[in-house]
Amino acid sequence: MREFLIRYFSRILAVLGCTTLVTACYGVPYEVYVPVKGKVIDAETARPVGGVQVKINVGNGVRGTTGVQASVPLGVPISTHTDRNGYFSATVEAYDNPDAVMLEVLDVDGEDNGCYMPGAMVTEYVEGDIVVMKMEQVD
Repeated sequence: MREFLIRYFSRILAVLGCTTLVTACYGVPYEVYVPVKGKVIDAETARPVGGVQVKINVGNGVRGTTGVQASVPLGVPISTHTDRNGYFSATVEAYDNPDAVMLEVLDVDGEDNGCYMPGAMVTEYVEGDIVVMKMEQVD
């Protein structure tokens, strides 16, 4: 019986020691809450575009060999809409501090304020700055 208890408890201690080792090696994951503010405007007239769906994510920017900027996502994308003055704001949950913000816009209100083409952009993220996204009107 004594040998059984020693084997039983030594296995439990071994398992507990392994989980402690994994946590010590890799650390505990954490989340960063990233505020993103922006405005959507008409590309030609610079008037605000309201009623537009905006999909927001943050990441680490990567500049490719062709000069096109892309981004490796760090967070969970969030979707919001612009108000009648074209402004939007949201807080994105990320897994690290970002240096880029990714936006995708889609005109979902029909012809209420004109018809706009979907668009996407990646730009540098600076906390507190307002990101400006230009949308082109469909002719």
